Amino acid sequence: MAASTVLLQPASGQPRTELIGIIVLTEEPYEYVPADGGTQEWTMHGSVRKYRMDPELVETVAVKVEDGFVPIVSKLPGFVSYMVFEGEDGLIVTVSVFETEEAANQSADAARDWIKENVSDYVQEPLDVMTGELIVSAPVGAVW
Repeated sequence: MAASTVLLQPASGQPRTELIGIIVLTEEPYEYVPADGGTQEWTMHGSVRKYRMDPELVETVAVKVEDGFVPIVSKLPGFVSYMVFEGEDGLIVTVSVFETEEAANQSADAARDWIKENVSDYVQEPLDVMTGELIVSAPVGAVW
């Protein structure tokens, strides 16, 4: 595989203007080059959660998640990204990506607690929760 570079920028709600590091994609584990010039091996870990809810409530819950949970998960140490996908018939899948396994596990715990406290009337218990290490990634601009 040819080398590719991914620029990492801070995960805040603000415009992305500050470079925090670069990942050089050659082979696992990724080489991470922090913006300060140091180097280290770097792996990413994620938490994937699947939920079911009344399809008519998806938009309501999405607003609550954006306003309430996103500020929490995005402040966890090692946060990289958070996504919510809507499937058919009220199926929701969330994906959190972090720099460490510990942080990915923290995000799963935070999601469980937040859902219980904020949207338990809308969301059934998770159908499935999985955390693990990223083993394949194809970022925008990767050269294969």
